[in-house]
Amino acid sequence: MKRFYRLAEFDSYVVKEQNNDETLHLLNQGRRLLSLSSKTYENYAELKQALSVVGLKEWGADANRAVDSVFKKSELVGVFLMLLFVMVGVAVPVSEYFEDGQVTLISAIMGLVCGLPFLAGFLYGLSHCKRLSVWRGHLEVQSLLCPWKTNYYALDDFDDALEVFTQLQGETRKALWLVREGKVAVSISQPYYANYDVLEHAIGLVPSRTIEMNYVKRLRYQLGKTIDI
Repeated sequence: MKRFYRLAEFDSYVVKEQNNDETLHLLNQGRRLLSLSSKTYENYAELKQALSVVGLKEWGADANRAVDSVFKKSELVGVFLMLLFVMVGVAVPVSEYFEDGQVTLISAIMGLVCGLPFLAGFLYGLSHCKRLSVWRGHLEVQSLLCPWKTNYYALDDFDDALEVFTQLQGETRKALWLVREGKVAVSISQPYYANYDVLEHAIGLVPSRTIEMNYVKRLRYQLGKTIDI
């Protein structure tokens, strides 16, 4: 499969360096359209030089440009699969009720066992799916769990920024925590966003610390516990 781009589609770029690997992200209105990695391409330097003659600017030169979050489809599918399991758990006793007009204790317990854990996972996952928009030094946050509510922040209102790593099922998950008054005001988790690095660059707050913690401790801080580490 081939995909063709007009060079005019790219209006800016971001360069990220990690573990001796440099990646060039080509953007359009803050959204990543194409990524080139020095680890993947032997002629990475030539490709980068060829693209530099187009006159692309490093992202951030235009302060009026808004950057919107882009969800990873795989994460959204996982969240809504949990909702499907909840519906299956509810459907077992409901179908039995319509069949003979009563529900046995076993069916009710099965419904609770199947439904409640997945319901908790669904609500937790959906609460982390937030639509983010960064513009003119401000951050807008809208949760899919409460889509009628939007929180507005000025980026200079945050007291600190933390880079947090958590091991979950053998996978390292990264998040950017924006802290205000000693508590997590906004948590931006890398697994949920396809353009996480662009959002991080747009926010422009350099983390003062990099912290590793277990999942339970991370959850406590996200639920409002004062940060004491």
